[in-house]
Amino acid sequence: MITYALKKKYNTEEAGVKKYAVSMPLDEQFQIAVIIDKPPPRWKDFKNQLRHKTKEFSIESLITYLRIEEESQIQDQKEEEKTYVVSSTKKKFGAALKPTGKPLKNQNCGPMNRIKN
Repeated sequence: MITYALKKKYNTEEAGVKKYAVSMPLDEQFQIAVIIDKPPPRWKDFKNQLRHKTKEFSIESLITYLRIEEESQIQDQKEEEKTYVVSSTKKKFGAALKPTGKPLKNQNCGPMNRIKN
């Protein structure tokens, strides 16, 4: 009984997959154009650079370009993180010297010996 239900369930899904799997050849340049449009928005400059190339290139060369750009983006991101860490660890001395509007306390005098303004 269980075996019959499982066969029915999985055979139906397989039939559905076969129904939509149609062999349709696509032009390689069309595939390249689709791949160029897929990267995230921060790659905008790189996408524009690829679109404006006059030379036609293969999918393999496009994949190579994408891998190189991805490694470059990762390297740039690591450098930005390092500069952020360095700049956030620097001590800021200027803020300690600004007047707060409170009267200055004389550390040498006790509460009875205060100078009145």
